[in-house]
Amino acid sequence: MKLIGIFLLFVLISGVMSFSSFDTFSDSSIPLKNIAAFAESGSSNDKDDDKDSERDDDKDSERDDDKDSERDDDKDSERDDNSINKSQREARKSIDDAQNEIRKASIKIEESANRDKSTDASKTLLEEAKSKLGEARHNFELENFELAEDLAEESKDLAAESRMKFLGKTLDELNDDRQKDTQKQEEKANKLLEKQARLEAKLAEKQLKLIQKEKLTEKRALKLIEEFEKKTQKVNERLEKLLQKLDEGKYYGPITDVDPTPTSYTISLQGVASQISDSSNIVSLDGTLFLENLSTKNKFKKFSVTGGELFVGDETIYDVVFGKARLSSSGSGGEKDSMIIIAQVSDGTDVRTLKMNLDLSDSFDSETESLEIDVLHPRSKIASQWFLSAQGTISLTESVDDPIDETIEPEIIDEQPEPKDIPHTTSLSVVSDADSYTLGDTVIVSGTVSEIFEDTPIILQLISPVDLIEIAQIDVEADGQYTYTVIAQGQQWVNDGTYTVKAFYGANNFAETTFEFTNSN
Repeated sequence: MKLIGIFLLFVLISGVMSFSSFDTFSDSSIPLKNIAAFAESGSSNDKDDDKDSERDDDKDSERDDDKDSERDDDKDSERDDNSINKSQREARKSIDDAQNEIRKASIKIEESANRDKSTDASKTLLEEAKSKLGEARHNFELENFELAEDLAEESKDLAAESRMKFLGKTLDELNDDRQKDTQKQEEKANKLLEKQARLEAKLAEKQLKLIQKEKLTEKRALKLIEEFEKKTQKVNERLEKLLQKLDEGKYYGPITDVDPTPTSYTISLQGVASQISDSSNIVSLDGTLFLENLSTKNKFKKFSVTGGELFVGDETIYDVVFGKARLSSSGSGGEKDSMIIIAQVSDGTDVRTLKMNLDLSDSFDSETESLEIDVLHPRSKIASQWFLSAQGTISLTESVDDPIDETIEPEIIDEQPEPKDIPHTTSLSVVSDADSYTLGDTVIVSGTVSEIFEDTPIILQLISPVDLIEIAQIDVEADGQYTYTVIAQGQQWVNDGTYTVKAFYGANNFAETTFEFTNSN
């Protein structure tokens, strides 16, 4: 448009100059004022066109900004969905495991009833397990996935107890056991209340130190304090529910033949922790847990977890608030003892569930002074945050000479039979899902037995070219199959070469397989 205006102006001026010498046009020559006005009109139109173009550019820019904002919102939403989906998967798996354990218990109790064994206590525990599973499913539907997972784990433990420990016991015997445990649970509840107060004070102190260190503004500080108070309230509500279980004698489960003398034990461990969301993030792990005996006279020994600390990396400290532990033997002579620990831990902001699976180097009894332990990976973890792998010791730390002022009446309890050695051979197989693996791969070991024997698990040994990595005890499914999964990472997965998997079923059945492992680091 600008070029057209300039061209027309040039043509008009040239015409005026050409005809100015003729007299005929001297009195009627084209006024220059009109020519200039025409040029200005063209220029004005050009400016209007420029403004229209600028407005169009602004609108395009606004549309681009809106699209960028929508993409950012989509990414944030995707991250939130991933976090929810992960918790949902873990809760779903726990619910499925509990359902499977309830199914096993129902079959076992029915078989025992057909053999005229007393199943009153087992049926009571099984009903409690079903009730817990119902609560877990309800919370799952409400999208309370972490609570649903915890309830499902409790349901699984109750179902396992019903088919393993309490077959043959009457309901009266079960009620008597729980009544005798009430006094001890009240003492534990008082200790937990004191520990809760210390925890809240420690959390407040850490929060204030963080505020001072970062020199937050007053507005930011008030916001953090408000968030801290909300989280503290949630911690209190969760602890109150657990304390209610303690008051009702449900947290530690049924306890028979309570030890008259409390004895303290210390678990010391060192190893590594790998981040669940990023397996390449591996940091150091050091820690101490304190245990106290509840009942250690039977094959299944129970302990309370009274405190401790876990140091993960250089910055994160988890305080062990409270918990419970159960020790069992997979060998007829108690030579393959293992322990499961479930505890509540706090990093100063959140309270999470700690689960640890331990293998002991020898059989454990109340007089044991010290044993070596292995913390098994990946079955040991701090919920949603870290997988744990470590070695250490469990040792006697303190013995109280004065017994608890309570009378323990002698009881006649039908003990669960020890696992039987299979008197003859049966077909046993073991294979891995691949011929070779590298660091970080998931190793799946599976196999079958042609004949299933009651109370007889598969014992798996995983051996590197230089050392035993771990031992696992696996139940055989109703169809004769078994499966075990382990992640190839941690301190013991450092040597390249041939790794051996050995499977034992009773005393007379053995199979093994091998695979190659390469540490890519």
